[in-house]
This record gives sequence, structure tokens and C-alpha cells, in this order.
Amino acid sequence: MKFTKEQIQKAVLATLLCGGGLYYYTFEMIGPLAKREAAAIKEIATLEPQIKAAKSKIIHTNAIEAGDAHAAEAKRAYAVMKVKIPGGQPVAWLPTRFAEFFKQQGITKPTFRCNPEPNEADFPGYKGSSWTIDLPGVGFAALGEALAGLENQEGLMQITNLQIDSAVTTDAEIHHAQFTITTLVKSEK
Repeated sequence: MKFTKEQIQKAVLATLLCGGGLYYYTFEMIGPLAKREAAAIKEIATLEPQIKAAKSKIIHTNAIEAGDAHAAEAKRAYAVMKVKIPGGQPVAWLPTRFAEFFKQQGITKPTFRCNPEPNEADFPGYKGSSWTIDLPGVGFAALGEALAGLENQEGLMQITNLQIDSAVTTDAEIHHAQFTITTLVKSEK
């Protein structure tokens, strides 16, 4: 059987197209995948020690929790803490929240002043926030009830300073009160 010149040209063209397709597939499609695979293998190799360290920390934490009789209670308290503390900056939610509380107690016009941030809290992901709350005219009994209710409602808050000045008004029942609180807030870092 004899091939014509046209058939030979078609065969050569088909061979060239197959060779070009094979070249393109090998170097243009598989080549970058091989580079990505090599980079992924390197990344896996760098992450393996971190994974081993994390697993050992998990095992260590589980061992501590297994030996601690209060671990379940601590987890429950931590879950409550996460729910009770709103996200965002405390200047956005704390004055509104406490002003509403004082309004319910019959104390009007409290003023709030944010103090410089105290030292970091002992809880990862949380920080302390200190505020001075000024109550210009409040009865002594109402103040006592309000502070007791505030401490009961806000379990993560601590009153660190309390100052009552009775010489501000002529009414013996109305006093000027100022107190400083420290509370935990979520860290934005």
C-alpha cells in the first residue's frame, strides 16, 4: 500500500498535533501542579512539629482535666462567661447596659468614665476594663440595693473603689456616690 503525499502530510500534522498536545499537557498543566505539590509537601513538613506539639498539649490538658474534680464546673463557668460578655469595644455596650440597670433601680443620670486599661487579665482572649461611675443624687438605701443587685447580676464585675459624699446637697437622704468597677471584656486582639 502506497501513501499519497496528502495522507503523509495529514499523518505528519496529526503527529505534530499529538506531540504538541502531549508537550502542553506535560509542561504546562502537570508542571505547575508538581511545583504546588512540592510546596505543599514543604508546608506539611513545617506544620508537622506544630501538630505534634498541639496534640501533646491536648493530651496534657485532658490529663489535667481528668484529674481535676472541678473541671466540669470550670467549663460551665467559662461558657457562661463567654455568653455574658458582649463582643466589641466596651465603650459601645457597657454604659448603655449599666445605665439601663440603674434606671430599673430608680437611679437616674449616671455618668460613666473609662479609666486607663488595667493589667492584662489571667484569661486568654479577655482583658480587664475599668470604669468610674458617678451617681449625682442617690439615696443611701437605693444605692446599697443597686450595688448589691449589680454585683449579683454582673458576676464578672468587681467594685474596686466606693466613695459617698453627703455634703453635696442639703437633703440628708440624697448623696453623691462615685465608684470604680473592673470587669472582663473580650480582647479585640
